[in-house]
Amino acid sequence: MPLIVGREQENGPDRAGKWATRGALVLILAAAALLRLYALRDTGIFGADEGRYILDGLSKYNELRFCLDVVAGKIGELRGGDEFLLEEALWRARDELGRVHPFSPKLGFTYLTALAMLAGGVSVMAASLVDAVAAVLSVWAVFILVRALYTERAGLMAAAMLAVSNYHLYYARNPYPQCTSGLLLIAAVWFHFRWYAAQSASAEPGVPGGPMRYLVACGALAGFSFWTHYQAAGALPCLALMHLLACARGSSLRGAAARFITGGIAMAAGFLAVMAFAESLTYPLILIFRSQGLAYPHATFFELLAPRFTAQVGVPWNLSGLVLFPFFLGLFEGPVRLGAIALLLAFGLGLFVARLARDRASLRAPAACHVAIYLFVPFAVPFLLFSLKTMQGARMFTYGLPFFAGILAVIADAAWRRMGRRRAARAAFVVAFAAAGCAGLVQTAEVLRIRSAYPDAIRFVRGQGEPAACAAWSATLRAYLIEAGMEGGSLYRYRGESDTLPRYYVTDWQELYDRRYPDATPFTPEGAVLAETFEHGFGRIFLTTEALPSYGDTFENIRWVRGLDLGRARALLVYDLEAAPPSP
Repeated sequence: MPLIVGREQENGPDRAGKWATRGALVLILAAAALLRLYALRDTGIFGADEGRYILDGLSKYNELRFCLDVVAGKIGELRGGDEFLLEEALWRARDELGRVHPFSPKLGFTYLTALAMLAGGVSVMAASLVDAVAAVLSVWAVFILVRALYTERAGLMAAAMLAVSNYHLYYARNPYPQCTSGLLLIAAVWFHFRWYAAQSASAEPGVPGGPMRYLVACGALAGFSFWTHYQAAGALPCLALMHLLACARGSSLRGAAARFITGGIAMAAGFLAVMAFAESLTYPLILIFRSQGLAYPHATFFELLAPRFTAQVGVPWNLSGLVLFPFFLGLFEGPVRLGAIALLLAFGLGLFVARLARDRASLRAPAACHVAIYLFVPFAVPFLLFSLKTMQGARMFTYGLPFFAGILAVIADAAWRRMGRRRAARAAFVVAFAAAGCAGLVQTAEVLRIRSAYPDAIRFVRGQGEPAACAAWSATLRAYLIEAGMEGGSLYRYRGESDTLPRYYVTDWQELYDRRYPDATPFTPEGAVLAETFEHGFGRIFLTTEALPSYGDTFENIRWVRGLDLGRARALLVYDLEAAPPSP
């Protein structure tokens, strides 16, 4: 019984067909890379979370640089250079490492950002670059997965859909670790399928689960996905359901239970090995610092993770995602693409019902089961879990986008097959498919034009001969200041540590987190004079996505964010505190 049904290459395609597939894939990957890397350095960062991820990356950049300096110093001493004194190095490093410490438990992504900084220098672009590269690799990974599950043509369609998806593009061009963590999830699903294929083809008696190395790799990749982005916890249960369905198919209850238990242990072993690695990675530095009576200033992975999970317990159950996913899909892709997606889904549902009425046994064919287990489940489980218990937003649904593209591609390939050799029908299908792809170019252009005004504000402050600035929402400002070699950051830190504030105070759209425009913030120091106004380069897509309230009534939140004044929201205001008259 073939495990990969419908692939044209099963009958031995000619060399020209292979080169055509490779050429098409190269073009798709080139388009994905162009869209995700275009003017990425100019895009910049905007919000508190983005700034925090840059600062987290900087914290581990300082850590890695310290480790390299220690190694270099000791090697230099062994080669006859100056004596390397560890105690002095530790005292110097304590202050530097304590100045910027990790805040988020997404330490896998933090280390990747730090490596990008080591390679290219400290930059607010570093985290965005990591996720953009992962997003391009995700397009290739989807092709590999869907090709194995269904057909090569479906794999190309899925890759093309994901490559031009504005939803995926938007999150590939900012510092959130969505695409990085999502790529690892795709890889985990792929390795589970490799196990399923191997154990289905195995005829060895006494081997209840096939090659366990695939399941260990699946669990390890799930662990790396979680280490990269702890909120992937809402997506990872799909692996348990996949494993259950794969074990239950075509076997006795006893055999299914044996495969499920042994396979589950292997997956858990891979996951826990990564968790142990992630937690223990900081321990050598902790011991080195303690050897000199110093406390290491960075928390471990579990220390950062624990309060995030306890905080999640208080988040109420809701059905927000059932509304928000189609809402954001229409926002990013546009009405024409949304309509095309709806038509494809309707066709797929009709095809499923027709086959169910005609021949139920055909739904148990390998290809149908592969699609259900390895595309539908990885989409449906994250979709439902992030719909029912999470803060409202678009980011978490990014996990399901690659698998959603795979489902749409399978339906489109099935439609192509039903057309047979009718050239007119196939030509119309190709035109419609291309037209739907081009229909979202307006939204694509809006995503690519997103620009931060912080570089302009930093240049203005520096041009006045000032080395510092402060803000109430300070993470983004501080990331830009560090990149420019300037001082400053939190307004509250300055007020708590001294009576002297930097000359300039900055505020922008982040006030919308508290439903206020930047010109209506209550945190502006009394008597401050507006010195300069800059404007962020974003449109409705950014504003609707980022300013949507995290909690509350979903429909009310949508109405509120759609009614915002785009002009007022885009303003970045720089206030001069020294221009204020002296207090009486």
